[in-house]
Amino acid sequence: MWMSEMQKAKLSAYRMAMDAAVEAAREDTAAINRVATLARPWKPGAYAVGDVRVYGGIPYRCVQAHDSSANPGWTPDATPALWMQYHGTSPETARPWVAPAGAHDIYRAGEYMIWTDGQMCKCLQNTNFSPVEYARAWEAVE
Repeated sequence: MWMSEMQKAKLSAYRMAMDAAVEAAREDTAAINRVATLARPWKPGAYAVGDVRVYGGIPYRCVQAHDSSANPGWTPDATPALWMQYHGTSPETARPWVAPAGAHDIYRAGEYMIWTDGQMCKCLQNTNFSPVEYARAWEAVE
């Protein structure tokens, strides 16, 4: 598709602004949930710690530098050692339960998730345990 230099410059400026918004929000789960649609989509390639990508409509942050160019199966949902899924911070952003892989992705008080039976739950205290393993850390949300 042909574009004028002015159109290319405008598109580049928009992309830079979107990248800046995602970069500013990457350490704040609630903020990243608000700007997730601006994040670049995941595709096989080289990633640095802190890079944010969206895969399957869910935002992820790279927690270990890697290059998945030769390993297209290293998708964020399949490699918790490489990617951390941002948890939901409201009932509207609740996502299916993902077992934490380490201290970097525990569920924090105030975050939401959808348990395997479809029940939405709110985290009451920081935990790496599921509602079955430690029910006191969770409350059902109707």
